[in-house]
Amino acid sequence: QGNTWKNVGWLNGDIEPCYIGSVAFDPQNPWVVHLGTEGALYRSQDGGNTFELKYNDGFWGALAVAPSDPDIVYSARMSDHDTVDPVIFRSLNGGVFWSPVGSLPMGTHVIRLMVKPNDGAKLLAVSGYEKLMGSAQPLRGLFVSSDGGQTWTDVHGDSTSGGMTGNPWDAAYDPAHPDTIFATTVTGSGNPDVASTWSGSTWRGTHGSGVWTQVSTHTGSIVARNRTGEVVTADVRRGGPGCSECRTW
Repeated sequence: QGNTWKNVGWLNGDIEPCYIGSVAFDPQNPWVVHLGTEGALYRSQDGGNTFELKYNDGFWGALAVAPSDPDIVYSARMSDHDTVDPVIFRSLNGGVFWSPVGSLPMGTHVIRLMVKPNDGAKLLAVSGYEKLMGSAQPLRGLFVSSDGGQTWTDVHGDSTSGGMTGNPWDAAYDPAHPDTIFATTVTGSGNPDVASTWSGSTWRGTHGSGVWTQVSTHTGSIVARNRTGEVVTADVRRGGPGCSECRTW
């Protein structure tokens, strides 16, 4: 449960020294771990004690396992940690073999993937900034796919007719109501990741609708109903309170 940690290192774990970009676990078999790094994609069958190289080269910035079928795994690969050229890879056998299936628009940088809880062919992707990108300015966006990552639709929507206000920051499916997506946005001039002032909101919508309802004036990273039944947003980059919104919707 995260109370104690074991350092598996890079040599004993068969991993080259690198930046870790993403981690995902098989929801039915906790011994299976998928690991995306700056330079490779790995898979472990023994809880992270050792890893097997699955795909070489590139920056693997996001991973997601389908809750309804852990044989279906997705990952987003950029050519480097600061590039804006994501290609979506998919495995249909639990991460043993991988194939590219689609791509997001140039100018995006995927920082999150999540699969719809009851449908392994539907997933969302969040594009945004992370510290390793330096001065790069990727497009902030929220995209969904309904065909296993082959094609993608921008679902931000038009703010004048039911769409979100501001640029997407994070998003998550609601496991209690799988058709629902919670998303956060940020509003302000310049890059909000380094700006001193900004504001934002939390929104509720559905897969592919482009119509959103504002449910909170808080923003940040979001977790939907993780054990407690609450939707939580948190922004801790600036030494803030940590949890800026804890509420059940």
